[in-house]
Amino acid sequence: MVLEFIGEPPVIGEKTCQGLICEGFEFEGELVGTANVTYLKFEGIWHCLCFDPGTVHWRLWPTQPEPSAVTEEGWNYPHVDVGVAAGLIGMQLKSYETSPTERGANVVFEFENGRKVLIENIDDSTGYQVI
Repeated sequence: MVLEFIGEPPVIGEKTCQGLICEGFEFEGELVGTANVTYLKFEGIWHCLCFDPGTVHWRLWPTQPEPSAVTEEGWNYPHVDVGVAAGLIGMQLKSYETSPTERGANVVFEFENGRKVLIENIDDSTGYQVI
């Protein structure tokens, strides 16, 4: 599968991580994905990563991301501060790579402390893992 990029992937390699937040998606109290949107902060700028089938979307995010909900629809968008939980704040990002998979795509971020964060989209559901 060939991936289409919507927006420009940011030039953040070898820069210091100031934030990494994964926004989940819950429908009527049931978790659908743990990284519906991923926010990364480098050099004071928030970058936003998300997926649609066959596409990887990158855009700038103007403010600190906040959890939200659309209660009348049963939608909830909780946040996990992966940067703090995984000890990535203040760490240099060595590299990141985007790859197509059989059922979606993934992005792997590798940090100077040896930690990696995998953002994986499978069948239009996106999750994260710290490896």
